[in-house]
Amino acid sequence: MIRRVLLDARTSASCAVATVCAVVALSAAAPAEALPIPVSPSNPEVATLWNNPGLRPVDQQSGVVIGTKEISGDTLRLVITNMTLEKLHGIHVRVQRGEAVTNVADGAAALSGDQSNFAVATPFSSLDFELGPQQSGEFTLQLDRTQLKMDTPGVFPLLINVNGTLGEQGDAYLTSERLLFQTGQLPEKDAPMTLLLPVTTDTDVLPGEPGEAPNAPLLLLGSENLANQLGTGGRLSGLLDAYEQANYRGTCLAVDPEMVDTIDRMRAGYRVTSSRPNPVAPRQRLRDSWFSQNDTASGSEGSGTQAAARWIDQLRRIAKNGGCITALPWANTDLGAVARTGNQSLMNEAVARGNVVLSRVLESPTRSDVIIPGQGYLDRRTAQALAQASAQDPERSFEVGAEPGNWRALVAGNTVGGLADGISAIPFDPALGSLLAAVGDTPDTTGYSNQWQRIDPRVDSAVGRRTTAVSALALAASEGKPVVALPTYDLSVADAEALIEQSNVLFETKRARPIPLAEHAVADPGPTRELTAGSPYPNPSELTDTEVLRATQQARALDDITSLMTNDPAITLSRYDYTTPMRWDLLRALSVLGRRSMVTYDTATKRADTILNGNRDTQQRLRQSVALLPPGNVYTRTSASSPLLIVAQNGLPLPVDAKLGFAGPEGATINVPASLRIPARGSITTQMTADLPDSSTRTDLTVWLASQTGAQISQPVEIGVQTRSGLLLISGVVAAMFGLLGLLVFRQAKRRQSTRKS
Repeated sequence: MIRRVLLDARTSASCAVATVCAVVALSAAAPAEALPIPVSPSNPEVATLWNNPGLRPVDQQSGVVIGTKEISGDTLRLVITNMTLEKLHGIHVRVQRGEAVTNVADGAAALSGDQSNFAVATPFSSLDFELGPQQSGEFTLQLDRTQLKMDTPGVFPLLINVNGTLGEQGDAYLTSERLLFQTGQLPEKDAPMTLLLPVTTDTDVLPGEPGEAPNAPLLLLGSENLANQLGTGGRLSGLLDAYEQANYRGTCLAVDPEMVDTIDRMRAGYRVTSSRPNPVAPRQRLRDSWFSQNDTASGSEGSGTQAAARWIDQLRRIAKNGGCITALPWANTDLGAVARTGNQSLMNEAVARGNVVLSRVLESPTRSDVIIPGQGYLDRRTAQALAQASAQDPERSFEVGAEPGNWRALVAGNTVGGLADGISAIPFDPALGSLLAAVGDTPDTTGYSNQWQRIDPRVDSAVGRRTTAVSALALAASEGKPVVALPTYDLSVADAEALIEQSNVLFETKRARPIPLAEHAVADPGPTRELTAGSPYPNPSELTDTEVLRATQQARALDDITSLMTNDPAITLSRYDYTTPMRWDLLRALSVLGRRSMVTYDTATKRADTILNGNRDTQQRLRQSVALLPPGNVYTRTSASSPLLIVAQNGLPLPVDAKLGFAGPEGATINVPASLRIPARGSITTQMTADLPDSSTRTDLTVWLASQTGAQISQPVEIGVQTRSGLLLISGVVAAMFGLLGLLVFRQAKRRQSTRKS
């Protein structure tokens, strides 16, 4: 059964969140800033950013759905579903067509236009079945090209018109299915073309994993999502099969390096679990472990080890046999959101780590300066942050700095503006990009598309949208301009095969010429230098301010933890490698995967929240593992020059370079070592002296560990200090008072005895 989300164009609701309402109202006139918090696409406050209810209003609100199940030549197999509570009878259908279109933008506009634009039509044909509530019926329709006047080659907008009677309402137009349909071969233009096949998915790695060396830690996954896609009949294995069958010609795999790294680790075994053990938990004594369960053994052993090995071997074979493989940003993260964190280490990981990982896993050099932004565009702030990113290993960039790389970015042609020095743009047709992004069961709404021309792609069937995408690819080539085709990131095998088949036809018939992605010409910066870079329209899938703020805080905390540790030549693990997996968590939280689809947006925001929570919890444990151990309630010293002793412990796997911070009453000072090196996963006793304003009484001091830059890194410890000399003075006074009191008592007793004798 085909299901369709129906949006009521007449729905009017008061704004529940004033800030969200203000942003949405502003977007009617200009590109909006990111929303403050995630808001579901079904919420009336943001619904019009995703879908214009004024486009095809009857189709959007109808309880009758028509969809294409299969197209073979001129034969269409369709299904009608009655989702109402009324009986549907007297069903009759016809085919209408609009004027042939000569460019992709006109074709996309025609699909959402008024029914009257489809002026050429066949007679109505009655169907021989009726449908009760929630029932479906299939039928076959033969396109009559003569009646439709489609005898000449071209790309025509088609409309399958459904009329009928619901209950006692009378005969009326009910709904339609629309698609672009190609007839014959379009003119030869020999357009340079590259088809990109995105290969990416959510890995579901449990957040909060610290690094280890020389061996990687045991991989913990939250589900078998990856294993299911890697096995026989799985989406990821099917995409590689489809690519190999295409002989690599004019087609390039756009691979998510974070996914490749995870699959590579799956080969060594993994566990499926819902919780991650404390990475800095105190080491258990042998005798204590005899009757306790090791929490690292929680969950179940993963089942996808062999499938992962086969998939990596296949990807390696493709790379060694001359296949084109280019890296997506790490975890297909939103580079705009990364730039908004202001953290250069995150940006370096996003764009440079992929080449490092792919070269290692594929056992062949992989190097590309072409960046594929997940949202399809770069704004000026993102371009400036990208211009500072190095193409070298991110650890080197963090420790000693590195020269920025020269990057080229694949962006929609309507978003090219003044970017930044060192950044050039490879433009693609935004209309083609939007149609290719709208294929599949979880179609995307692109952030660079015209807001008022956006419509929920599911108003048409998945097969219909696939046919539209294939026809649009041929139409783009017929324009003679360079073509870069980038479909949805959740690309199905069937959609990939259809696009590959169409591209091969275009290459064989000289309608297009296959070239590598890196050979596409960049846009001339002259005409666009004064224009504003980025999408000219509001993007409802952009990462929200709240999510970016959380990632910003956690990225800063990770840098602090990294800088707190010092590398030790006797320890294989480096401080940067220890915290790197948690940076990857942040990039996964900022990923565009699922963000651009009305179907999966809510799931994507929940996933981001889960990742940020898990990463935060691990960071807190790491910080709490570096601490001062309180010496007790009161520290008594023999003299004012006696040292105070305190123990500092470190649960991190590398030495910590810290210093002591303190606070106390006015006039109190503590003389502490300039640097305190706490051994890895160990402790050290340090001493300090205190100059107190009044040594005769107890003085309360607060002491904590701080980084060399002064940032507090441990919980403060309260210490009460008193000096034994002060205690002796007080004891002497008390003893003298007691002696004087005894003398007075003795003299009084003597006086009484003298009185009695008298």
